[in-house]
Amino acid sequence: MTPVSTPLTPETETAASPFYQLLQQIPLQCFEQERFLQAELLGVQVYPEKGILVLRLRMGAAVPADTYANVTRYLKESLPGVSRVVLDVHYAPSAVTPADYVASHGKELIFCAAEEADIAEGWFSHYRIEVNGSDLSFQVPHELARQQLERKLLVKTLEDLLKARLGAAVKVELAINAAILPEIPAMAEEKPADFNAAPKAAASVVVYGRKIAEVPQSMNVKDECNGFVAQGEIILFEQIQTRSGRFLIKMTITDYTDSLDVRLFLEGD
Repeated sequence: MTPVSTPLTPETETAASPFYQLLQQIPLQCFEQERFLQAELLGVQVYPEKGILVLRLRMGAAVPADTYANVTRYLKESLPGVSRVVLDVHYAPSAVTPADYVASHGKELIFCAAEEADIAEGWFSHYRIEVNGSDLSFQVPHELARQQLERKLLVKTLEDLLKARLGAAVKVELAINAAILPEIPAMAEEKPADFNAAPKAAASVVVYGRKIAEVPQSMNVKDECNGFVAQGEIILFEQIQTRSGRFLIKMTITDYTDSLDVRLFLEGD
């Protein structure tokens, strides 16, 4: 995503006035509204193609997590063309603990880390954060995710982001926790009407190209090959329309042994 950034300066500070006007309309308790009105708006980023608005605030003191959620929901409903609002909140040193920060701003922290380190959001489909004092454990479900996030320097990115937002050093470690993946419920086996008859195979649907008869192979490929059949989960999908009217499809698929980047063009019809 390519953001349109607007850092605030004394010359452009008046541009923040609509934000403060909206804040006055949000039904908040007096102390909550006062803390927001006293907050410093550090900058604004807009992702037009995704409808995402990022507001960077410096708060003198924290408010309850539900309050941040109410402000986010109100801004999303009030601003045209905005489908998601990210409040990237910074605090004065020692104003909040790392555990409280993650509890209130965990999703926003991951969004900022994904943008800063250029990590596809699909790699954050399943994760868990545990904080003990100034130590943070970022847990992922398998080795492939750990290797990918390690290669993208997620640990350093999170440490830098937390230091900038808390004014204190937080030690981050990357760990594997297989229990994060949700359990797949067992499918109840249905008896066919004729118990002795063999069940019919489900008809396959061809979305693009020809029907594939070959057996899927592992994505953990070491050597070059002329043909390759893979089967996995799509963890990143993006569709871009070109000037000619064609569509560029970009996606990443994984079978949890490795991942593959796929690029293809489709006609407009």
